[in-house]
Amino acid sequence: MVTSDPVRPRGRVSIVMTGTLSESPARSRQWLAGVQPGIGQPLPAGTVRLGERLTAVRARGHGRYTCTFASGAATHGVAADHVVLALPFTRLREVDLRGIQLPAPQLAAIRDEPLGSNAKIGMQFSTRVWNAEHWTGTMYTDGIVQSGWDTTVAQPGAAGILIACRAARPARTWAGATA
Repeated sequence: MVTSDPVRPRGRVSIVMTGTLSESPARSRQWLAGVQPGIGQPLPAGTVRLGERLTAVRARGHGRYTCTFASGAATHGVAADHVVLALPFTRLREVDLRGIQLPAPQLAAIRDEPLGSNAKIGMQFSTRVWNAEHWTGTMYTDGIVQSGWDTTVAQPGAAGILIACRAARPARTWAGATA
């Protein structure tokens, strides 16, 4: 089910994080709390499982789903009331989605959209100088650094880290790529 309407879990919540975790666990908890209040609270043991790869999503009827995960050669299914596919399209292409109905434009985006290129630079400061000027640390420019943010915004202490992103061609140049 794909919808822009907010959804509320009807039963147990199972979170399986695939890929890499955010560089800021505090920011991840903050984001999750905005999606579903209370979801960032301590979860029962075994709720979050790392190192598993989503291989398929199937509708079970009545708005419920089964997600199939692989760990090595073994696979297992997880029953879910709601599924949030928070994967880059390049990885989502590897997931068998034939068992769910998605709108044609969404399927086309999953199939055709490329993964963008960027390079992140983390700059650590002994004090959050941007706060002294009443700035948030969030930036967007049309220069060499195209965007950035304060990755320590919810963390205690005086020190802070700004993340700056270069995109597309400048990022590939930094990496030594030619395309």
